[in-house]
Amino acid sequence: MPTTKTQTGQEPQKVRNTAVQMARKWAKRPQFRPVALAFLAPWAPDSATTGEDGGWILEAAQNYALNGWRFVREPAGEEFAGEVVLSPCITIQLNAGDCDDFATLLASVLKSIGVRCCIGWMSTGPASAHILFCCQNGWYSDPESPFYIVDPNLKNPVNTSSVKGIHWAEV
Repeated sequence: MPTTKTQTGQEPQKVRNTAVQMARKWAKRPQFRPVALAFLAPWAPDSATTGEDGGWILEAAQNYALNGWRFVREPAGEEFAGEVVLSPCITIQLNAGDCDDFATLLASVLKSIGVRCCIGWMSTGPASAHILFCCQNGWYSDPESPFYIVDPNLKNPVNTSSVKGIHWAEV
């Protein structure tokens, strides 16, 4: 499982908070919305053109996670100690990054088109953590409808209620 190392001053909650702030910032930019839609379109299922509820969102995000995403670690060496959370546009250009870049990208893309999203972290060992992304499926979801984790390590989206120990923050 790709992980985010906890470095001095780089606790997982700080990395998550940086990712959340960046996703919020980019999702609010009107000029980012066309970029987000163009990014998402190739991953959407054929059914995406039918219906107005956006029920295809989860499938498109998972398609990208499994077939489009390439994991790349942070740069090595003391001069690069700590996490670097890439902007969504840079991540789209590279089509690669680590877990916090993946979460930031999907959260900013889906939030920009009106989908409720969260970014969270979970411990994966004494000195490491994994940053996760989750969203509701569609635009007009009931506020009480479930959130689903979308991750390149998972074959299918997972309902957040079935996983414990994740510290979520809404984007």
